[in-house]
Amino acid sequence: MSRTKPVAPPPPAMAEIEQRAKIYADLRLRLDRCVAAIREGMRKVQDKHIDDLRGVHAEIGAAHDALKELVRAHPELFSRPKSAAFHGITVGWRKEKGRVEIEDEERVIDRIQRLMPEQLDRLAPAGGRKLSKTALADLTAAELKRLGVTVTADDDVPFVKGPQDALDKAVEQMLSAYAKEGA
Repeated sequence: MSRTKPVAPPPPAMAEIEQRAKIYADLRLRLDRCVAAIREGMRKVQDKHIDDLRGVHAEIGAAHDALKELVRAHPELFSRPKSAAFHGITVGWRKEKGRVEIEDEERVIDRIQRLMPEQLDRLAPAGGRKLSKTALADLTAAELKRLGVTVTADDDVPFVKGPQDALDKAVEQMLSAYAKEGA
């Protein structure tokens, strides 16, 4: 007759650990259900208001464009000062960031060595053999002229600028997230 050895019950500490693990797992399951319920509620609210949000967003774009065209039609109003602020919105004219054009790169590097030797590493980082247009763009128009660099497409352009705040970011995130979800 074969006798099976009785299985010893787990030590009391192990039983308590298992019991606490079950409590923890059950709480995590409840937490998951809470998050799912919140997401569902948020989705319902978003579904209810997304069309209005899209409509107002489109109206803002159209109002921005119309205001900018009005500024464009009346440059004489912005000779001095070049801009004005109304109700937190700044309108007017500003210099467009120009494009740097270099006819003779070697000649410009030579001039940098002569006129601005302390900036050579920044303006011509490749051992003084190749210019950095990004670094050159940080120089003033007078400095660029001294180096023999031409700036083009730096015309005055009309602008409309509202406050860039958390609201704009939130709207863009909502519209982007809603578009990704395919709704």
